[in-house]
Amino acid sequence: MIFIFIYFYLITLSKSSNNYVVGNIINVKTFSDTPSVSNIVNGKKALKNEFPFMAQLYYLNDNGSPKIKCGGSLLGDRFILTAKHCLRYGLESYKVVVGHTTIISEQNQHKLYSIDEKFSFSAEKVRYLDMVILKLSESVPESEAKSAKIFSRHIRERMSMEVAGFGDTQFKGNHSEILLKTKVHLSTNPKCLIYNENWKKDNNGTVFCVEPKSDTSSCNGDSGGPVVARYRNMNYLVGVVNSGININDKKDDKNYNSSCGKDTLQYYVRVGYFLDRILDITQIPINKLTGFDSSKHIKNTLLSK
Repeated sequence: MIFIFIYFYLITLSKSSNNYVVGNIINVKTFSDTPSVSNIVNGKKALKNEFPFMAQLYYLNDNGSPKIKCGGSLLGDRFILTAKHCLRYGLESYKVVVGHTTIISEQNQHKLYSIDEKFSFSAEKVRYLDMVILKLSESVPESEAKSAKIFSRHIRERMSMEVAGFGDTQFKGNHSEILLKTKVHLSTNPKCLIYNENWKKDNNGTVFCVEPKSDTSSCNGDSGGPVVARYRNMNYLVGVVNSGININDKKDDKNYNSSCGKDTLQYYVRVGYFLDRILDITQIPINKLTGFDSSKHIKNTLLSK
């Protein structure tokens, strides 16, 4: 999976990119927009029935050929949830593939969907929120892909989670041609706050923090992709892949280096925190979007645009 270098100064995006980004971090490098695309480091092959909502975001080169940039998740039959930093140009420069576990190639000519609209998010005291919803130009047939179910409840420390994507299989390596997955573990490491001031210790704020237990993690090119939790024999969408930070960097060095695998902290947007905004954008009934009835929906205080 690929990191895009995103430098923040008064919420300004620079032209150089090679990482993936989260929250209020200054001069952070993010997973997403470099020449190569990142994916799961030391991951395992994922099956379509595990991630039937998996989306791929492609950038169209000058010659019109698609180049994979990021992952995403299908909501309903026409909306894609992904990372904001994955889209640096006009919507006409991007196409979306949905419901496939292989990237586009001579052997795999998947249908390309155009994007009609983009919807952003905001939250109180958060200067930059790295998540966006894309509205496709047409609906995706259920035979091709199925909507993700959002986990609207609080996440727990020992909850079993997995992340999936087509990103780099090693830092600054080549992207994967097949969908890979790996387990991730919630972290309460105090460094989670040092590198991202939006993080809350219980991981139930706008972002949650993950600390790889081994050399396996999300990486460059995995940005925007899904983090899921197994609940009631089903994968629920918990997070959106954002960024990875090398924890060996000095905390007073504001130009943190992105990284993958061991000795990193990974940050993901917690999707359930923004359920109200997602419901407002998509107009999908809450029971269809979450699998829970409205009485069990945990509301959060948001600043919605």
